[in-house]
Amino acid sequence: MSRSSRSIITLLVTASLSLFAANAAAERITTSQLPLAAVLVSPCTGDVVTFTGTAVLTVTETDNLSVRVSGQVKDAQATGLLYPYNFKDQLSSADVVRVDNVYKATLTDRMHFIRLGSGGDQKSDDLFVTVVIAATIDSNLVVKADRIDYRIDCQ
Repeated sequence: MSRSSRSIITLLVTASLSLFAANAAAERITTSQLPLAAVLVSPCTGDVVTFTGTAVLTVTETDNLSVRVSGQVKDAQATGLLYPYNFKDQLSSADVVRVDNVYKATLTDRMHFIRLGSGGDQKSDDLFVTVVIAATIDSNLVVKADRIDYRIDCQ
């Protein structure tokens, strides 16, 4: 390989690494945790249900232009139920808009509790807890809940 070919290859590799580093530096990612707690009445059985969990939210900002929020509820518990339930998280949506120097987000997460029979088999009267979080995302990409609403339904 000639000296000029090595120089060109070195230049191309250096340029590629510089471009990769610039792209990596243009993205910021943070994670916030919001505690969840509510006392609800199950329309399925009339049970008083104490719901708790933690919303773990990841905020990704790209090139100071757009913000994306993703997440899930961890350690979800629904106590006070007559029957045991399995749990499945269903993140429904996350809408984000910029307002002045902050972002306003509305996050909706529907948690699915699947009732188990005495033999451990799944029954059809499932319980759903929907959490709607209205939040502000500050310039450090930290999520702070402005309001948290809970709904409960069954199918």
